[in-house]
Amino acid sequence: MVSARATWQGAVDLELAISCPGGVSVTRVGASPLSLEVDDSHGNGTCTVTLALLSGSPEVQFALVVQPGA
Repeated sequence: MVSARATWQGAVDLELAISCPGGVSVTRVGASPLSLEVDDSHGNGTCTVTLALLSGSPEVQFALVVQPGA
């Protein structure tokens, strides 16, 4: 499992995504806080976590915590 949690201030929606080898990926768009969890046990490589502003959104400061599975 790989999990990611993003937090920030303000009424801004961001996009949080986890993409893993083998076609496993999850994306969520919304307000703070955003959390995702992906079962990457079928892949054999490194997952990528991205946090992105939506088009036209103002800049924000954020905290992003990523935890690999055990």
